[in-house]
Amino acid sequence: MPTIRPARFDDCLEATALLRRLGLELPAEREQVFAHWARLWRDNPALAPSAEKPELGWVLEEGRRIVGFFASVLQQYHWSERPLLVSLASQWGVEREFRNHTPKLAEAYFSQTTVDLLLVTSAIKPTGRIFNRNGGISIPQPSLDRVAMWVFDYAAFLTAAARKKGIAFAQAAALAAPLAAAADMLRPKPRRSGGVSVMAGIDGIGPAFDRLWQTKLTETPRLLSCRNAAALRWHYAPHASRGDLHILTLERDGRLRGYAVLIRADAPAIGLKRAKLADALVLEDEPKAFETLLAEAWQLARRLGFHVLEVHRLPAPLQTVLTTLRPLRRQLPAWPGHYKLVNSEFATALARPEVWAITDYD
Repeated sequence: MPTIRPARFDDCLEATALLRRLGLELPAEREQVFAHWARLWRDNPALAPSAEKPELGWVLEEGRRIVGFFASVLQQYHWSERPLLVSLASQWGVEREFRNHTPKLAEAYFSQTTVDLLLVTSAIKPTGRIFNRNGGISIPQPSLDRVAMWVFDYAAFLTAAARKKGIAFAQAAALAAPLAAAADMLRPKPRRSGGVSVMAGIDGIGPAFDRLWQTKLTETPRLLSCRNAAALRWHYAPHASRGDLHILTLERDGRLRGYAVLIRADAPAIGLKRAKLADALVLEDEPKAFETLLAEAWQLARRLGFHVLEVHRLPAPLQTVLTTLRPLRRQLPAWPGHYKLVNSEFATALARPEVWAITDYD
């Protein structure tokens, strides 16, 4: 009979091998595996404020073999200036013949008492069902299941779409591309208004970002993932090491008013070169400031030769900018965001859509 126990750091090699067999994209080399889990479980800045350390995750063992694994990744959030500790459901998997034991792993995860909130923001249908069966609630933030897109190369984009659906019609895609591009010319584009700088890497993330973050915390209370300079450097370090990170900053009167993050997120299996707007933080959610950052990201993605720019998961005030621009949209197959409160103090507040500000940073 399989048994469940808390995960230990030295489980990471076997657990990663299990997840890779189940189709998750994780490092394969021993040193890279250790580095990946050390980053999440040892170097994570969210660990510092926690007096009572939450579990790293849980493993399902048959004999001495790991046949199931639920990881927990901590992230610090804020409600105004009050810090909250959140356990992100991440990197879950169970071997097919042992999936009838998944509820036991879920029970271990959902029984946590050392965090304030349990959260998933990239759920597939089975993950959503697990949250719902264990008292979870769908995040009420609008448009979480819709991705906005601007296509720069329709021939490449349509060919990639055909590959994804298993349809071999590259010739038809090439014929349709000029028509699609012509139709796209009628769509509004984000407008630039100056004041934006671009930096590659994380070395420029410093005190100005801390000041921006502290000011943001004084605005109308919302649930926000920590974005001080230390958290941003930790979060984006892997992208910076690969050279696929660009941070666009907007300054006015010598003060940082907002930023947006552009990352490379290719889909090599279908030959798609894709850029993503991974995050945006703007004081008072000023639409014009966000549109300026979006316009610069649009121009940069096009200049760098990406086939498409995607924007997903924005707080409602910034979504209004996308509505006016009428980009292409695609629907995700499942609602990606669910949560369960451990600290019931926030039950009423988090039921309101306007207090959520989930982005791809989460």
